[in-house]
Amino acid sequence: MQVRATRLNTLATCVKIVEQGGVPAFYAGLIPSLLQVLPSAAISYFVYEFMKIVLKVESA
Repeated sequence: MQVRATRLNTLATCVKIVEQGGVPAFYAGLIPSLLQVLPSAAISYFVYEFMKIVLKVESA
């Protein structure tokens, strides 16, 4: 079975999302994404600050 691929531009895609799921559909997956980024950012910040202390680097 062949399926004809349809390509939509950005505006048409946004309109389709709003029609099918409303404006909240744009934010689907936001909370899981933030929960994934938060620990990563915290670890990066901790390591950066810790290495500044270990290496005795003064901040500008």
